[in-house]
Amino acid sequence: LAKMTESAELAVCIKPISPIMFFICLVSCTRGYFQGNQNMIPTAVSQVIEVMGKLGLGLFAGIFASKQGYSAPVVASFALSGVTLGVILSAVYMTFAKAVAKRDREVGLTENPRSGKAIAKELIAIAIPITISSSIMSMTSVIDSMLAVKRLNEACIGISYFSENMSDLAMAIYGAYMAKSVTLFNLPATIVQPFAISIIPAISSAGAKGNFEDLKKTVDFTFRIVSVVCLPCAVGLGVLAKPIISLLFSSN
Repeated sequence: LAKMTESAELAVCIKPISPIMFFICLVSCTRGYFQGNQNMIPTAVSQVIEVMGKLGLGLFAGIFASKQGYSAPVVASFALSGVTLGVILSAVYMTFAKAVAKRDREVGLTENPRSGKAIAKELIAIAIPITISSSIMSMTSVIDSMLAVKRLNEACIGISYFSENMSDLAMAIYGAYMAKSVTLFNLPATIVQPFAISIIPAISSAGAKGNFEDLKKTVDFTFRIVSVVCLPCAVGLGVLAKPIISLLFSSN
């Protein structure tokens, strides 16, 4: 993957985050269990644990590696290890929370339970389109990074004031784009996402009961709240782009 982006040094950053592929599935499924019961507390607690682990452990590891005099890619890999540890800690908490919930909740058996095969078939039918739609943004980012870095490498040929290695200049430009522009772009989405997660159990329940009036009211109300957040963000980022970037990234 690193070679495909013409940045072989990225390999040391990809390796420490590879365990996330397993643990994030465990966390997501368990969060879905609680959200299906309209209990958002375990999800919220696990997200705080995850973020604090990413920030605290990642920052500590990055500072430690920097003081040891390691190269920039290695320092970045140490910092990214905090991301993995944060997700692992979140998975441990969610596993414990699920065990406690199962112990405290008495579940009665239905008279005619569905077979495992029927349940698996329904899960697959639901999961595949959701997985594909969720993967589009991630795949777009991967393709974007591959194309952008390659084009920047070609565009930087002949520019010698920055570095003898043109890939350094290309990565610096792309890093500014990803770390600053994309970060600001994702900020409103981060604020809005909890609304989407919170209403899924409510609209699913209303749909299953055939109560489409409540379903419509819930969706419309959520759209209004989201618009109150997103529209000012769009106008603010458009009009005050440079001052906002200068304020948040004053060091560079």
